[in-house]
Amino acid sequence: MAKDTMLRLLPASPLEEAGTVRVLGIDEFALLKGHTYATLLVDLEARQPIDVLPGREAAPVAR
Repeated sequence: MAKDTMLRLLPASPLEEAGTVRVLGIDEFALLKGHTYATLLVDLEARQPIDVLPGREAAPVAR
């Protein structure tokens, strides 16, 4: 799924409570090329997005 498609679909559907995630995918991407970044968390087994975090720092991911 393309980044733009994922970003368009996320606000359209409320994220469900993730529960226990055994395989976590983490990807950072530019919302505005070279200026604004975000981090996407995905449950890879369920193939479901979990959250989109602002920035690309490690601290929000660790929480």
